[in-house]
Amino acid sequence: MKRILLTVLFASVSLMAADNITPVNESVQLERGAVLYVKKCALCHGEDGKKAPLEDMSPIAGMDVTKIHKILKYYQEDRQELGQDGSRMGYGYGRMGHGYNHVMVDSTMFLPQESISAIAAYVNSLK
Repeated sequence: MKRILLTVLFASVSLMAADNITPVNESVQLERGAVLYVKKCALCHGEDGKKAPLEDMSPIAGMDVTKIHKILKYYQEDRQELGQDGSRMGYGYGRMGHGYNHVMVDSTMFLPQESISAIAAYVNSLK
């Protein structure tokens, strides 16, 4: 009987510990995202994500995480379309009207997936 109680107690404590891991990880991810955002993004997008770096561009604060991932991956992979004369017509997000942006390419080029996820989570939290 003691053995069963100890097993149940151990399992309960393990489950409670597992429940506490997720918020800590999310908190750590947001903190890491904030640090990366200040280093890589804030100059153009503002500390609160509400600055539009280009006239026709919406601020990024609160943007959907999936959309942020997609945009950053396009820039990171330097996806582009070339015109007949070889000039860059736009790439990734540029196809939506923002054109080629070497600042974004340079800022995202060496970001690991974990950093992109952290930045995306942080930008989404800036509502």
